[in-house]
Amino acid sequence: MTSQGQGSAPSSPKSLQSSDEQSKKRSSEGLSDDDGPPRKQPRTDGGLQLGGSMTPSIEDSPQRLRWYLAQLERCLSGASDGVPRDPDEGTRTRAAQQYLSQAHVAKVLEKGFALLMEQDMLDDLARMYRLYRSVGAQDWLRSKFRDFVKKTGLSIVMDEGNNSTMVVNLLALKAKSDQIWEKAFLKDDAFGHTLKDSFESFINERRNKPAELLAKFLDSKLGPCSKKETVKDMEGLIDKVMAIFRFLSSKDVFEAFYQKDLAVRLLLGKSASLDDEQTVVSKIKAQCGPQFSATLERMLKDIDLSRDLLSAFRESEESRDGRMGDVDLNVLVLRTGTWPKIPLCDLQMPVRLSNHQDVFRSFYLRQYPSRRLTWLPSVANCVLRADFPKGRKELVASLYQTVILLLFNDADEIGYRHIRDHTGIDEADLKLTLHSLTTGNVRLLKKRPQGRNITEDAQFAYGFDFSHKGQRRIKIDTIQTVQVLEGLKRSDEKIAQDRGYALEAAIVRIMKEHKSLSDSDLLRKLLAIPVRSVDLTKRLESLIEKGYIARDKTNPLLYHYVA
Repeated sequence: MTSQGQGSAPSSPKSLQSSDEQSKKRSSEGLSDDDGPPRKQPRTDGGLQLGGSMTPSIEDSPQRLRWYLAQLERCLSGASDGVPRDPDEGTRTRAAQQYLSQAHVAKVLEKGFALLMEQDMLDDLARMYRLYRSVGAQDWLRSKFRDFVKKTGLSIVMDEGNNSTMVVNLLALKAKSDQIWEKAFLKDDAFGHTLKDSFESFINERRNKPAELLAKFLDSKLGPCSKKETVKDMEGLIDKVMAIFRFLSSKDVFEAFYQKDLAVRLLLGKSASLDDEQTVVSKIKAQCGPQFSATLERMLKDIDLSRDLLSAFRESEESRDGRMGDVDLNVLVLRTGTWPKIPLCDLQMPVRLSNHQDVFRSFYLRQYPSRRLTWLPSVANCVLRADFPKGRKELVASLYQTVILLLFNDADEIGYRHIRDHTGIDEADLKLTLHSLTTGNVRLLKKRPQGRNITEDAQFAYGFDFSHKGQRRIKIDTIQTVQVLEGLKRSDEKIAQDRGYALEAAIVRIMKEHKSLSDSDLLRKLLAIPVRSVDLTKRLESLIEKGYIARDKTNPLLYHYVA
């Protein structure tokens, strides 16, 4: 055996053998050098050591951490690549176990865990999990997993400048975390609970906004503007969104916004698939119960019943009434109290259109004589056929736009006052509707004098020279209808009101059962409702004024139920 001097080894067979012996000796003292990272000069600034051999710096290199973890696992497995290299396996195993002590585990996790998570290094995370579980240190790993998910999620939720991408980023974080939990942490129950708790923690740090944006995200996917997703893709996406929904404490906020968006999609025929709509509502019901989803279910039921009703109408005697002409009538019958409140308008309908309403009303009241129909022209729409010198076009317009355009069948130019008096449209809505017909890409009317302001003396002429290349069916901007429907979405006040009623009802139920409770005990029993102490105080004062509960005369924090 040659000596291990610092000079160059002689070029002889013995020197080659000596090199091999050196490798064996290093192996017996600690980690094998096989497959290690490129050698560097020994560090003296706190780098980890194992049996006298320097371990790699890991704070900026996941590849070095990968090597380090692999070496630890090799040591503990008793052989490298299945071939024993170390005659003293006990020494090597003890050295490896030394580096699975609490101090070293904490140091490695602090420097390297986030690197593995950020780069989705599943095999190395799995190796880390196996190693730390073998010495009972998996809770340290679980703590770092929780910290990473919460920190990443909080940065997504609290970034007000990126609201438009919040849901997409949350879905990506959930998919990433689930994959790591399943493949690296082997679906460990404790890690699964940690993942759930982490999402519930950070997603509710920003009150109400995640719930609102989740509803809007679904609206963008369920409407006609969504990307062409297959049924399988859509069902999978719904499942992923509902997995995020499960963590929300403000589920009532989600329901309020989702209900308004659903109403808009159904009223304007903008739902890409009623089956997908039903899937979402069914999943909401499964998570929150039938009472929570009842309104959404009734809305979809109204659409189904309207389809059946329309089929029956088209086969009825009324549909053969000579007044129907060649106009195809579609009607949605909406139950009062189920749908968002839509503003009414006493619109003066042209005889040709009002005849259709009268015929359908006769049919409906013959079926349901005790009911009453109220027409909602502000959300109705029509398809008109219009002949221009350059060809026939189909115009998709709101009912307000339709009523105005039909006036020009009898005159080429009409004044503002005449239009107002012969339509009955509210002045604000009338001006919006006239703007939509005189500005934008589809200018069917010409206004005198020019300009955006519409005065009492304004005159409107039909645009006979209108042309729109390449399209036979043209959709006119419906400013007024959009504003009506957007008004339905301003639900913050209604959400607060409904939440207040629900909170008061819950307080009365609990107080009736327990008779007397302190405010802190009452708050704990209201776990099912997201409530802040300031909101609880406000509702307690309201119930005291209404005579449902009373404050204790000696203890102001104690409340009694009043029978």
